[in-house]
Amino acid sequence: MEILFESDDVLVVSKPSGVQMHPVKSTPNKGRASLTLADALIKVYGEEGLSQISEFPGIVHRLDKGTSGILFIAKSDVAHAVLASLFFKRKVQKCYQALVPSCPTDETGGEVLCGSIDAKVDGLPAQSSWRVLEKFPGSGKRTKASLIEVTPMQGRKHQVRAHLSVLGCPLLLDPIY
Repeated sequence: MEILFESDDVLVVSKPSGVQMHPVKSTPNKGRASLTLADALIKVYGEEGLSQISEFPGIVHRLDKGTSGILFIAKSDVAHAVLASLFFKRKVQKCYQALVPSCPTDETGGEVLCGSIDAKVDGLPAQSSWRVLEKFPGSGKRTKASLIEVTPMQGRKHQVRAHLSVLGCPLLLDPIY
């Protein structure tokens, strides 16, 4: 975990892929993963050095275990309330890069380089915009893989995964979709 910014109230960290955010009940060994981000934060800052508003000290928002990215950690309860409010009011724009096994296509099979999708996730409305950043060639004219930037408008659980799957371009090596 790399610290990108730190003040008295907020910590901004880069979470690597493969690091679980916090213990989950479905994890074997009484809910404990090897070492979670929450464990690391408590080890460095102590519970008293982090916001106590959420179940896991300091945690304001989450990223899936397999997702790398930037996280805001609250060191004070005031910072937690402000950050949580910004996320709740959708004032924080989230942007993801995803490696997919092809390039989105239209009805004729032609490659499409940008667009938007409006498809429910877990029965709730969800919209995302996307664009192809880079195409990696395969044999002939086919694209072997594409790097796609996805900007979800909501932030539903697995929204990016679900929308890429609907586009016909599920995340490479994604065990869920």
